[in-house]
Amino acid sequence: MATGSRPTLSPRASRSGPLRRVSASRRWSSSPVASQFPCAVSRRTDRLGRANYLHGGSILDEAHRRATGAVSGPRTAPAHRGVVRGARWPLFVGIASVVVILDLVTKAWVLAHLEVGRPMPIIGDLLQLSLSHNTGALFGLFRDSAPLFAVVSLAVIGLIVGYEARAGSNWLASVALGLLFGGAIGNLADRIRLGYVVDFVDAGIGTLRWYDFNVADASISCAILLLVALAIWPRLGEPKAALPAGSVPESEGTPAGD
Repeated sequence: MATGSRPTLSPRASRSGPLRRVSASRRWSSSPVASQFPCAVSRRTDRLGRANYLHGGSILDEAHRRATGAVSGPRTAPAHRGVVRGARWPLFVGIASVVVILDLVTKAWVLAHLEVGRPMPIIGDLLQLSLSHNTGALFGLFRDSAPLFAVVSLAVIGLIVGYEARAGSNWLASVALGLLFGGAIGNLADRIRLGYVVDFVDAGIGTLRWYDFNVADASISCAILLLVALAIWPRLGEPKAALPAGSVPESEGTPAGD
């Protein structure tokens, strides 16, 4: 061996720390003392195994982080999640507020300008404004049950708020729940102050007419359609995953010749 040269380590001698610890545990388990105290061997082997597992796991984690270009350190949640979650409630409240305002304004205009039994044609016989007092539910169903539906509406409003709190980052779900909430508030306001709901939209062909409805009813119907669509396609309205700062999409970062 030449002077000053480094000794060549065999593959066995160049093994990492965790493997050397495993070999130490094997030497301990095969020693004469270990044969007299088998319980001590088991406990020592278990402790060494756990230490090697934890130490080896940390090495693998660090190698994976470096290979994927991630920065070592404590992991933090993506910033876009907090932004989207913070934007849900303004969206929900904004949609509901628009529905309530439109519903109350149109009902006030209808009560001031129309009379029951005297429709106002808009598009001939196809669409007309016709004032009616609905003491039932949506589209005039279950009449003469206004007090019952007032209580049911309060329960439904509470459920809507609860679902919105769990809607996650899906903006389309917040839109649907906002429409549903606004419609429920609009009709509940009528039941509390009038004892009935003001309906005024009359659509149909000849004697084949649809139930009279209002802005709140239309909002509830749209909300139901959106919720059905979300039940069929759950990924509708989900935000796209944001890329980390400074990263490049895979399609852009790969050279054309590779």
